[in-house]
Amino acid sequence: MNAVADIKRALPQELQDAMDAAIAEGRFESNGDILLDALYLWLDEETLRQAKLQKLRDLIAEGEEGPYLDGPAAMAELRKRMVEKAKQSGAL
Repeated sequence: MNAVADIKRALPQELQDAMDAAIAEGRFESNGDILLDALYLWLDEETLRQAKLQKLRDLIAEGEEGPYLDGPAAMAELRKRMVEKAKQSGAL
């Protein structure tokens, strides 16, 4: 028995059946093709996840660098921005 067959046997029956159906319908030629496609998809998603995590880390680091506003000053700044946006949109 080969490695792909061993991997397939380790999967839940539902996934084994889905693989068999995909091959029977002609979407894939073999179990190996399905696993290869799944691994490439996982790798793409993992790469995207890592990029998102790095972006979050960068934003956190940027936020930790400041500038810091206390509560009342932060609220005043937000109110000022809201009024400016409302004026630009014609709401005020």
